[in-house]
Amino acid sequence: MNAQTPEIQQLAQLFFDLRNELMETSMKQHLQFIRDHELSMPQSVTIMFLKRCGTSSVSQISHVLNLSLGGTSHLIDDLVERGYVNRVEDIKDRRIKHISLTAKGVQCFIDMSTLQLQTIAQDLTQLPDTLTRNMIDVLQVALPYIRKPI
Repeated sequence: MNAQTPEIQQLAQLFFDLRNELMETSMKQHLQFIRDHELSMPQSVTIMFLKRCGTSSVSQISHVLNLSLGGTSHLIDDLVERGYVNRVEDIKDRRIKHISLTAKGVQCFIDMSTLQLQTIAQDLTQLPDTLTRNMIDVLQVALPYIRKPI
């Protein structure tokens, strides 16, 4: 692992700048999407988190969202009522609830992701072809080192 050298700091700044540029437009699209679907930001994050991990508990989701257990439980209740997630009691311990996406929740994730990817792809069309290929090569190698386990 590299220490926080000047090169790491410069790379972090470049990623920060790139993320900000790409997110400016895609976040506007995301906010419009969640407004159109009457979702809150924490609910959209919950849908994205569940798509990544498959099944989770209320306490895990609470930790990810940095919300109280009560607030998270209420958020999940709403998602259950609206058909985005399932909540199933643990067979051995009824206090534990397993939360997962329904088909509607998966479709919502696909729609959110597609919209964001289209917006980001549009921004990236400004790159020269050689730079695009170089960035693909570098990011395919680098991403496994950066990706966090669930």
